[in-house]
Amino acid sequence: MLYRSYQNGVLSTLVAAEKWPQKNFVIVDDVGNINKWTAVQAPQFLEPGLPQLLAAQVGINVNFQIPDYQQQVNLAQMIIVAVDVKTKQKGIGKRKRLDLNNWDREMRKILIEAQQAKVIVIKSRLPPDNAITALDNIINDVRPVNAVANYHHIYWVPEFFSADIVRDFYLATPVGWIANNQVIETSFSSGMVGAMGSNVILAIHSTVMNIMSQFCETLPNGDINEVQNIVGSDQRLNGNLGVSAGFGGAGLLRDLEYFTHLAELNQNKPAAQLFESVIKCNRKHHEDIVAKMLQTINTLQNKSVCILGFSYKENTRDVANSAAIEICKKLVLKGARPITIYDPQVKEEDVRECFRREYTQGPRERIFVAQNLDHVWLNTEVICFLQHKEQFDNLNWQHIYNQAQNHAPNQPERVVHLFDTCNVLQAQLQNIQQLNNMHMPDPMFMIHIIGRPTIRF
Repeated sequence: MLYRSYQNGVLSTLVAAEKWPQKNFVIVDDVGNINKWTAVQAPQFLEPGLPQLLAAQVGINVNFQIPDYQQQVNLAQMIIVAVDVKTKQKGIGKRKRLDLNNWDREMRKILIEAQQAKVIVIKSRLPPDNAITALDNIINDVRPVNAVANYHHIYWVPEFFSADIVRDFYLATPVGWIANNQVIETSFSSGMVGAMGSNVILAIHSTVMNIMSQFCETLPNGDINEVQNIVGSDQRLNGNLGVSAGFGGAGLLRDLEYFTHLAELNQNKPAAQLFESVIKCNRKHHEDIVAKMLQTINTLQNKSVCILGFSYKENTRDVANSAAIEICKKLVLKGARPITIYDPQVKEEDVRECFRREYTQGPRERIFVAQNLDHVWLNTEVICFLQHKEQFDNLNWQHIYNQAQNHAPNQPERVVHLFDTCNVLQAQLQNIQQLNNMHMPDPMFMIHIIGRPTIRF
């Protein structure tokens, strides 16, 4: 049984259900979250293989239920607690310490109701400095009410997956679906620091690449693609290098903020400043992208801007802490209107939720969500690629230009500015160049690729 699960908990449970068909799995959550996972449309978080896995397992040996602690806890042989633990947003430790209130509440309910010893797997990401103390306090508080609280077998399993989460457990072996060499046994503290540390290193990695892209733009003949080739050839690195609009996702920011707190606990001020600086550099990168637009076209006031790619990474509809959110907010502040967003995987209501203040109705409305690409190009002056999507790999640039000229009659044709933060345009430059050559002396497009000088044909 899985309690109060965030994304990774459901994903790993679905894979376990597929590999362990003789067992029944119950995922317990509130009605709103259950509806998101069981909707007729694709699930709220799209990962490769997930829709097929949901269709194959739900109703067979996986069921979603609203909480009924007394019955569910006592029927389960194993209980997986996957409460999403986030950074505190107010009070002492704001934006640094992890907020354990929801996890604490769920653990108490489970331990109060359990009438016999259970195997409890804690999958939530918890702070190594005080989580064990917090669990001891829960057990001590519950023991007078239910003495069984002393006898549970409790394991800590921080989620530690590669990018394609659903596929991680697909390795069939004689001992199960996970090879022995893929299971790492550690102490609780080592496991949590390691899992968080992988996110922190990824965030630093992403930030350094984006900083180098800025260097390339200001140095003679700098080219971030050439830099990537050089850095990627270093065997000490994994070669998975690339620039972006900035890192996002729930985990990276949360773990950076927590590492800042942990460094302060250890009175390591330089380390705390390092982690804080990574967060600040990521925010500065958002500002620099908008500043580059402003520098190029002089003003964003009443400029029509389209944003392509809104999720925080490729192959997902998850928008948590997406760079696109902050960039769009800054565009609103600079007066851009309308801002049209298109992402083939992100739902309109998820975009609306990101802009509750900026997304006003009526004449002040600034941000729109396009349902398809044809709705994006109409009358646009600026096209900004913020996240790679397969649909953007082979665009019809003549059609885009024609649609972009659909402004007031008797007005001269205008150049369309392309800003690329995720290297979408590299493979399409030749096609764009041919169109520009045919349209000389006035180019159809001006191309601005992050980490490279503006391309003028």
